[in-house]
Amino acid sequence: MKNVSRELISELRTAEAEHRDVQAVFQLRLPDDSVVPEPAETERVAREVICRVSKETGAPPKRSNIFAPFGAFVVDASPRFIRRLLRQREIQSARSNQGPGKVAAGS
Repeated sequence: MKNVSRELISELRTAEAEHRDVQAVFQLRLPDDSVVPEPAETERVAREVICRVSKETGAPPKRSNIFAPFGAFVVDASPRFIRRLLRQREIQSARSNQGPGKVAAGS
């Protein structure tokens, strides 16, 4: 079961209604007993997942940034793209990049 923050779920609903993008941070699933994936592995897996979802949705994210030392990446994309990312087996958890109480730009 993936750990998805309540803030992200709420933000996805609002963004869908307002036809705007969402910024979300994704934590990759940990390999075996690792604390975090190796940075090179994080880069490879994050790029692979983003590319796969881009093909599935027909559109790339507006922006993305990989935090290789932390086994995580952030994506600024449509709610459809974010929801598809959440379904990927490589994803362990996700949260809003806006943080609790913050309002997305343009809101």
